[in-house]
Amino acid sequence: MFIRRMMATAALIFLAGSAAAAAAPASPNESSDALKGAPAYCPPVMETFLPGQYYFCAGSQAFARGDKQAAAARMQDAARWASKPAQYVLGLMYLNGDTGVRDPARGVAWLALSAERHDAVFERAFLVEFAKLNTEQRAQANAYWRDMKKDYADNVAGRRAERRYDAGMKDMKDADFAGNDVFLDGITSPQGGEAGTYEGGGGVHSSRVGGGQRAFAFIKKMDKMRDDYFHGMEGHVTVGAVTYAGTVGQLAEAPPAR
Repeated sequence: MFIRRMMATAALIFLAGSAAAAAAPASPNESSDALKGAPAYCPPVMETFLPGQYYFCAGSQAFARGDKQAAAARMQDAARWASKPAQYVLGLMYLNGDTGVRDPARGVAWLALSAERHDAVFERAFLVEFAKLNTEQRAQANAYWRDMKKDYADNVAGRRAERRYDAGMKDMKDADFAGNDVFLDGITSPQGGEAGTYEGGGGVHSSRVGGGQRAFAFIKKMDKMRDDYFHGMEGHVTVGAVTYAGTVGQLAEAPPAR
């Protein structure tokens, strides 16, 4: 729908809320802790730009409803778009049995993927849980990790997400070039629509009619969200010391927990 500036701002609040909710420290035994503060509304249009954020939000909502199967499915959708928070939550869900089956080896493999960018919370959870595995479980975790990284590691999923973001932003950048305002379909007030909205076909629209947000300003905000989303990924600037450079595969030969 064509919407006013406040609705464009709501999209940015949604993005920030998704990232903040997933970044909160959580016990590896409590999946729900990782989802506290998740936004109550997931604007569908955001799937155009950062689908990992959108599906993480949808998964958080499903978990809050008690539908853990749907939550796991949406988190896996998000993980395929390089959402490290979603990969972390999937790890916790498998460790805790929230998927219906407790599978520590698969949980640790997801945690290994989530720790790829050296986030301190995700990395610590991986190291703690890996240390608990016995020899057989470590071998299984390593096998899972080697297979899963073909679709979920940053060199695949991250590049996929970058291409999606660039493609999604094309219309917005075209609007900026034309000096137009920006309107986004699919973001509506939780209380319902408002007079003067336009039922469009989805995506980004531009118009010289007032009421939208200047494309240039919105692009700057979206690019900041993009930088936060991909923070730590190879090829992106990362601020801060790297505390751990290993993977589950590199630790597979370490002595098992007793």
